[in-house]
Amino acid sequence: IDMTGSYRAQKQLLDSLHGDLRLLSTEARKKFPAVKEAAERGMMNLRTLTTGKDRLEEALSKSD
Repeated sequence: IDMTGSYRAQKQLLDSLHGDLRLLSTEARKKFPAVKEAAERGMMNLRTLTTGKDRLEEALSKSD
Protein backbone atom coordinates (compact mmCIF):
# COMPACT_ATOMS: atom_id res chain seq x y z
CA ILE A 1 0.00 0.00 0.00
CA ASP A 2 1.33 3.41 -0.97
CA MET A 3 1.03 5.43 2.25
CA THR A 4 2.05 8.63 0.47
CA GLY A 5 -0.92 8.32 -1.87
CA SER A 6 -3.18 7.47 1.04
CA TYR A 7 -1.96 10.52 2.96
CA ARG A 8 -2.46 12.69 -0.09
CA ALA A 9 -6.05 11.46 -0.51
CA GLN A 10 -6.77 12.05 3.17
CA LYS A 11 -5.30 15.54 2.97
CA GLN A 12 -7.40 16.33 -0.12
CA LEU A 13 -10.52 15.15 1.69
CA LEU A 14 -9.79 17.36 4.71
CA ASP A 15 -8.98 20.33 2.45
CA SER A 16 -12.30 19.84 0.68
CA LEU A 17 -14.16 19.61 3.99
CA HIS A 18 -12.46 22.79 5.16
CA GLY A 19 -13.56 24.62 2.01
CA ASP A 20 -17.13 23.41 2.41
CA LEU A 21 -17.21 24.50 6.06
CA ARG A 22 -15.81 27.91 5.12
CA LEU A 23 -18.54 28.34 2.49
CA LEU A 24 -21.20 27.20 4.96
CA SER A 25 -19.91 29.67 7.54
CA THR A 26 -20.04 32.50 5.02
CA GLU A 27 -23.54 31.62 3.78
CA ALA A 28 -24.96 31.21 7.29
CA ARG A 29 -23.33 34.36 8.67
CA LYS A 30 -26.40 36.55 9.24
CA LYS A 31 -29.42 34.26 9.16
CA PHE A 32 -28.04 31.30 11.11
CA PRO A 33 -25.34 32.39 13.57
CA ALA A 34 -25.34 29.00 15.36
CA VAL A 35 -24.56 27.23 12.07
CA LYS A 36 -21.79 29.75 11.38
CA GLU A 37 -20.24 29.10 14.78
CA ALA A 38 -20.47 25.31 14.36
CA ALA A 39 -18.84 25.51 10.94
CA GLU A 40 -16.02 27.63 12.37
CA ARG A 41 -15.47 25.12 15.19
CA GLY A 42 -15.32 22.38 12.57
CA MET A 43 -12.68 24.34 10.65
CA MET A 44 -10.60 24.73 13.81
CA ASN A 45 -10.82 20.99 14.46
CA LEU A 46 -9.76 20.21 10.90
CA ARG A 47 -6.80 22.58 11.21
CA THR A 48 -5.54 20.68 14.23
CA LEU A 49 -5.84 17.42 12.29
CA THR A 50 -3.83 18.71 9.36
CA THR A 51 -0.82 19.89 11.38
CA GLY A 52 1.16 16.77 10.57
CA LYS A 53 1.08 13.49 8.71
CA ASP A 54 1.27 11.33 11.84
CA ARG A 55 -1.51 13.22 13.62
CA LEU A 56 -3.71 13.11 10.50
CA GLU A 57 -3.34 9.36 10.12
CA GLU A 58 -3.88 8.84 13.86
CA ALA A 59 -7.04 10.94 13.92
CA LEU A 60 -8.51 9.31 10.85
CA SER A 61 -7.77 5.82 12.17
CA LYS A 62 -9.69 6.64 15.36
CA SER A 63 -12.82 7.31 13.31
CA ASP A 64 -12.95 3.68 12.06
